Amino acid sequence: PFDTLASLRRHLYEDHPHMAAIDAIAPADIGAALKELAGKVDRSAKVSKQAFVSPIRDFYFTNPIARASAVMAECSVVARNVASQAAE
Repeated sequence: PFDTLASLRRHLYEDHPHMAAIDAIAPADIGAALKELAGKVDRSAKVSKQAFVSPIRDFYFTNPIARASAVMAECSVVARNVASQAAE
């Protein structure tokens, strides 16, 4: 619905006035922010005794550029072979 960048900015600044303050950071009330966050905590949740485990199975394929790279594919194969040899 915006024909120009100026109209987009005008709408943005009307809805979010702090965005108009370029290169300025508005002071925040840390105490209020912490209280708000604390209110969102689910007190009935149980903590598991299991250790945290990384969801990343292959570091060399964690982004699209690495997945498209022949060099990273080779690194992945080498890393898998080293890991399997260490386990044997």
